[in-house]
Amino acid sequence: MLTSREMNRRSFIGKGIALTATLTWVFDALEAIAQEVPLLLSYQGRLTDAAGFPKNGTVGLSFRILDGPVPGNALWSEPHPAVSAVNGVVNVQLGSVSPLSPSIFAGGPADGFGPMRFLEVTVSDGTVTEVLAPNLRITSAAYAMHGTTGPTGPQGSTGEPGATGPMGDHGPTGPGGIHGPTGPTGALGPTGPSGTPGYTGPTGPTGPTGPAGSTDPTGPTGPTSS
Repeated sequence: MLTSREMNRRSFIGKGIALTATLTWVFDALEAIAQEVPLLLSYQGRLTDAAGFPKNGTVGLSFRILDGPVPGNALWSEPHPAVSAVNGVVNVQLGSVSPLSPSIFAGGPADGFGPMRFLEVTVSDGTVTEVLAPNLRITSAAYAMHGTTGPTGPQGSTGEPGATGPMGDHGPTGPGGIHGPTGPTGALGPTGPSGTPGYTGPTGPTGPTGPAGSTDPTGPTGPTSS
């Protein structure tokens, strides 16, 4: 579960640069840390010049985590040479260049509030470069990532299915598809049964009498019997 907490807000005054900074620690549970999820320290500040006007343009910021306010031993460092300042506001994700490790926030030196870790900020506007003071102490939220993760609880039972929602409107009919090629001619089917005979038509009229034929010659007379 991603957690974000504002840790501290402090104003820094330098010789030519003034900075009001907000430090926010963004961390995941140790289970996620074990999966190599990067640890990030979100840093936001507002830069103004000595007259109090917000700065615009590109500035260089360098950060170190020390184990004491001044001078302290450097446990981690990271440069951000080109940070955009818009109406004086700058935003940096610490740990995006040099990875942060939970071991940075473990061990001494410590006081009644726990291990002492301080953030040192160096600002350069191309003309003036200076270390802002005082250093900002990194407080409790950062140390949450060094704690112990408890066991995972049992999975809860599956809830009842919700009611089916109303059916939506029918969408418009899509365009017709392309006609496929004509298939091969099928086999010849069997001969069907004979149809019913048609009715007999009426008798036609009698034709004219033909001409008489020629008479054959008479044959000889046969002998007379006695």
